[in-house]
Order: sequence, then C-alpha cells, then structure tokens
Amino acid sequence: MIGPVVRALVPLLFTVAACASSNVVTPAASTVEGSVRPTQLPGPTEGFTARPTASASATTPAIRPGGAWIAYTWGRAGGGGAVWLSRPDGSNQHPLDPRVAGDEAHSDWSPDGAKIVYVRTVQDANEAIWVMNADGSDAHEIVPAQPGCCGQDHPCWSPDGKSIAFMRWVGPQASEASQVEIFDVATGSLRVAASTKVPTTLDQPHWSPDGRRLAVEITKTSPDGASVVSGSIGLLTLSNGKLAALTTKVPFPGSPDWRADGKALVFDSFGLSYSENTTVDQATNLYLVNVDGTGLRQLTDNPPGGRRATEPFWRADGTIGYIATEPERSLNRFIRFIATDGSMLADPATPIRATHPRIRPGM
Repeated sequence: MIGPVVRALVPLLFTVAACASSNVVTPAASTVEGSVRPTQLPGPTEGFTARPTASASATTPAIRPGGAWIAYTWGRAGGGGAVWLSRPDGSNQHPLDPRVAGDEAHSDWSPDGAKIVYVRTVQDANEAIWVMNADGSDAHEIVPAQPGCCGQDHPCWSPDGKSIAFMRWVGPQASEASQVEIFDVATGSLRVAASTKVPTTLDQPHWSPDGRRLAVEITKTSPDGASVVSGSIGLLTLSNGKLAALTTKVPFPGSPDWRADGKALVFDSFGLSYSENTTVDQATNLYLVNVDGTGLRQLTDNPPGGRRATEPFWRADGTIGYIATEPERSLNRFIRFIATDGSMLADPATPIRATHPRIRPGM
C-alpha cells in the first residue's frame, strides 16, 4: 500500500475557522461519516510571471456561440491566479480580466457555453463563488465568502443550467465537515445534497449528463484528518442522497469527468488534487471505468516518480484532454489530448500551460 499523502487543492490558499451557513436548507439526505479540509500547498501560479496584458476590452476576442474554447487556471501579470481561455489549438490565449485583484480558479461552463462559474478569493478572505459571461463581462458573486469560517470550491454547472453544485468545508481549519451544496440559479437558494465528517471527505463534484447524479472524490483520512490514507470515485444520487463508491482498486483517484453518454467516467490517480509533488512510490495516470463499476482500464502508463497525467476532461468527439506535468511541482504543465485506446493525439499548435481545464460544452 502506498503511504499517506497530504492532499492539496490548487491553487487557492484558505484561512478558515468554525461557522455555520445561515442560508442553507438541509433536505433528507444520507450522511456519510467523516470529512476533512485538506492542508494547502503552494499552487501552480507561484514563481512565474504571466505574459503582460493591456486590458480586458483590448485583448478579449469575441466569444461567439458555438465556438470551441477551453477555460482553465493560470497566473496573471502581477501575481495571483486567473481564469484564462484558449482555443483547443492554443490560439487566442487570454485571461478574461487581467485587471482583477485576487485569485481565480476552478472554472466551469454553463451548458449553453455563455457563462463561466469559478472560485475567487481576495487577500486573506475565504473563497466566494462567482459567475461571469464567457467574454469576462458582468462578473458577479453568487455565493458569498463566509468570513472566518468556511472553504468553498469546485463549482460545476448542471446540464439543464438551473443549478450549480460546489463543495463547502466547515469547522476549525475546515476540518470537521464537508458538504456538497446545490445553488439554485433562479432563486439563489442553497441546499445540502450530502455531508460528511472526519475521517471521510467529498470533493470535486461533477454532474452526470442526465443531471441525476454527481461523480465525486471520496477520501479517507487519518483519524485526526492530517493525512490521506485511501480514496475512491463515488456516485451521489441526488434524489435520495445515496453515495456509493465506484472504484476501490486505483490508489488515490480524483478529478472525475463524465463521457457525454453518461455511461463512463475518466479520472486520475495521485493527481494534482492530492499533491503538488510526485515521489518515487507514486504514479499519476488516467483511468476509464463504466458507471456500473465494470471495465476499469488504465489509459496512460507513467512510472512512479515520473511524468504525470492529471485533471482529465472528456471532449464531445470521445477523445480526452488532460494536464501533462513534469515531476516535483514543475510549472511545465500543458494540455494534451489522448484517444480512449491510449494513443496520443496531436498537441495544440501553441502550447497551453494550464491547470484545471474545462472545455466548452459540445466541443
């Protein structure tokens, strides 16, 4: 068994303490024992300077309906993370608003490709959930930061556009409970779809194409929540709150994404969501599995301590994009593409340095 690792969410830093959310209504949903807020490690924007950019109006291309774009996180001039867009071939790379202070990360598209939801932090505040148009305009907060209490992260839009799921961690150092919460786009109301307590944590929810389930990371920690000891990919049924583990044979799986037909998932092992580092006894690879748990198959073959394949996303044509990195927290992190038979596809003509990529729906 591979030893414990300290799990890291990239690239935001959190300062959290105990609190309770005042506008959350908890329905009858099953509660899974355990949760922990992971220890933060430095993110991918540390130690590099983004290309200088004049202003959003001067540099942002028209984001027309139907155009293929990838949203991702990378740094901005002056420091901090930003939401960037790029064409899949690497052209038209630009931050959506390089003038905004603070950190932005973990973006996701609305199903019509017109809007982007993301996480934003400013100075020492906790994370808030924001939405903006795909050209960077009309950026506004939808789930406020909870001062001195909670971490909020990994928002994802439902396929019908009516809801946004995200993670919230509560308790001292956000280490007592984790919750999958659902934001109603029309009313602004919140509800809890699932909650956990130490030694189990949920993370990185992703909607099934039919909107009935969420794929999530399920992580088991040490009793004090200080380290991760095992994990699995789980499926959360939203109608009854039932949570079922889907994979148990892959060590430390994460970053699940659904195939367009809803019948299979792609995910990584020992990805960037678990650790910024790769040590000699860890291999970071991509895997495929059917949603009934059958057909588990390793897609890449990186050796322990070597290159990493992480943060995969499925494309409409059935191929998969992912982040390829060098070991030991290298900033050489680029988007690559692979077929489901394991054969590598052409790289973008202009390399795209990125983390947490999400492709525009239907592209």
